[in-house]
Amino acid sequence: MLTGRENLRLVAALLGVPRPERPALVDEMLARFDLGEAADRPARTYSGGMRRRLDLAISLLRTPEVLVLDEPTTGLDTRSRQHLYHVIRELTGHGVTVLLTTQYLDEADALADRIGVLNGGRIVAEGTAAELKASVGDERVALVNAAGEVVAERVTDGTPAGVARALAELNGVAADRTDLHVYLRRPSLDDVFLALTGDTVAASVATPAADLERSIP
Repeated sequence: MLTGRENLRLVAALLGVPRPERPALVDEMLARFDLGEAADRPARTYSGGMRRRLDLAISLLRTPEVLVLDEPTTGLDTRSRQHLYHVIRELTGHGVTVLLTTQYLDEADALADRIGVLNGGRIVAEGTAAELKASVGDERVALVNAAGEVVAERVTDGTPAGVARALAELNGVAADRTDLHVYLRRPSLDDVFLALTGDTVAASVATPAADLERSIP
């Protein structure tokens, strides 16, 4: 029933923010989370992304030592998601510990200093994104068809000589086929999750936009 501004004022009062400080603090949070134009509209009229931003603004009326965000980007559009990423990076840059749960592994890859992988309610692996990726294998040179399926691949150390050897081995597979493209594929956090959870869904199926890091001319 309350407007965005009224929500912020109410929580600021509950948190014990001195009355003279509240108007400036509320205005600051409305501006920080791009809610100024909607400040005096009832929150029930806000979009999902605006409600998430209001939630975060309320949470940060007092800077916490630890902030828990439970799947905060679910249902957000790209613009709102990128804005939230910026806010999270800003918070961690000022020493706030953020514990974030997410089902988007690219999000964890982009934001997290350390990642815990949950399966069946238990942490089955923990480490940096680089450490987790290294645990499931090396870079691979892959032949991918138009459907995004990996037809064949060879492990490589990523050096020019290693890539050349892998290409030579794959040359026979690619003979007389014009539908194949060559990619250098690094393990992704999706690969890590599938390896750790024992999922047998075809590991040879790749999504070029997410898993195939760069094309080899």
